Amino acid sequence: MARTIQSGIDGLSNDDVPNPGFQYAADSVNGSEGEGREGEGDGVCSGETIQGDEREHAPGMRAQGKSPTITGAAIDALSSSPMEGLYDVDAAILRGPKCSCRAQRQKERTKSHKSAKRAEKRQQKEVSANAGLKAVALKRRLEQHRQNVGIDAGEFPHASSGFIGSRRRPISAEKEGRSLEELVELGFKYIPWTGESLGIFDAAGRLVAGGGTPRGDGWKDVAAGCAEVIENTRSKCTFQPNQLNHRRGRFPALAVGISYGFGQPRPMRLQNAPNTKVLNELMQNPDVKRVAGFQSHQLRLLAPALAQDYRNTMDRLTQSQPELVRNFTNSDYAAFTVNFGPRTVSIPHTDCANLAYGLCAVTALGNFDPDKGGHLILWDLQVVIRFPPGATLLIPSALVQHSNLPIQNGERRYSVTQYSAGGLFRWVRNGLCSDAHRLPNVDIGAEWENGLEKLKRTDQ
Repeated sequence: MARTIQSGIDGLSNDDVPNPGFQYAADSVNGSEGEGREGEGDGVCSGETIQGDEREHAPGMRAQGKSPTITGAAIDALSSSPMEGLYDVDAAILRGPKCSCRAQRQKERTKSHKSAKRAEKRQQKEVSANAGLKAVALKRRLEQHRQNVGIDAGEFPHASSGFIGSRRRPISAEKEGRSLEELVELGFKYIPWTGESLGIFDAAGRLVAGGGTPRGDGWKDVAAGCAEVIENTRSKCTFQPNQLNHRRGRFPALAVGISYGFGQPRPMRLQNAPNTKVLNELMQNPDVKRVAGFQSHQLRLLAPALAQDYRNTMDRLTQSQPELVRNFTNSDYAAFTVNFGPRTVSIPHTDCANLAYGLCAVTALGNFDPDKGGHLILWDLQVVIRFPPGATLLIPSALVQHSNLPIQNGERRYSVTQYSAGGLFRWVRNGLCSDAHRLPNVDIGAEWENGLEKLKRTDQ
């Protein structure tokens, strides 16, 4: 049998579960599936039909016209075959004229006062940035395993508006097929990640990737339960051809949540008929909800200023349009994509319609050996990360080309992602309207620069 190449997309201290007292806004999906025009959204679910470019649809978006459909049961049958210093000042020695005791004490008090004021300002900044996070989470952030890359994320290609990424030429097939050993020989940095709190920073100290895994054995059961419900749901779904073989790879994927793009006149829920009912049931699964909540929690932990922007945007959207219901009450992302496997291994791609400076959350699931396959490759950062089942990574999916190394024959791998389309943020910045109706006093010219600032470290 000819060797088949499968693919699919995979996308920081960790609390098992976000603070139960914190309620997030509606639920979300991993960036827009569509590319091109700024503000394009992504995905599909119940709601109004999305108009616009029919040449490429988000996974789960209903294709226009008549197309053959493939059932999940048929995919199961096919997947059964193998594939794949200080001055140590001596206080007793004083040089120069002797100072009076009063003058010396005054000088010390002034110095101490200034130092205290500086410390207070730092503390206020930190408290503001970390509002709502548990003390244990903050402690784990300080213990975070940090990696640095000598690349400036500010130079990555993006749309002139700063809201979305730009189309990228795909990685060549020759590079795409490299093994882990070959990538390391080419100069890629290998991070043998085991799921502990991780932060990867660029040359300017901006977070460009990170992740973690909740502590405790109970999370293994959550991850296993999530993988099981995905496996069982696949056989109940009907897939269009473009939901099986797409620019992220060859594996079934469906998206749910809020989108803006594809020629839509306003933000809308993605349409997913005929899979609406089974997808809603999947998202009501307790294990799926916990994974979605943890993904959003990681965003708040790693990039609190950015996470607040996500939350504010979702709040504005859902308050102004009641039909825009969140996917999950414990998540601030707008969209959610399920990569049904059974061999979710993505090919190099970007999700350019996602928020350009945003972070997409990816959780790996399934039964595979993470030492032999499933690694996440961040091509533009020249980094390869071991990506074990149950772990979550946050990556700038609109800017950085990413893919996975193949898994072994007989193994199964799934993933779930959350993201928000850049168009949603633009709609809110405009004053809940399109560019055509934006008021003259609304200035969005510094979106890119302001966005990058939200990725700066706040715990230095």
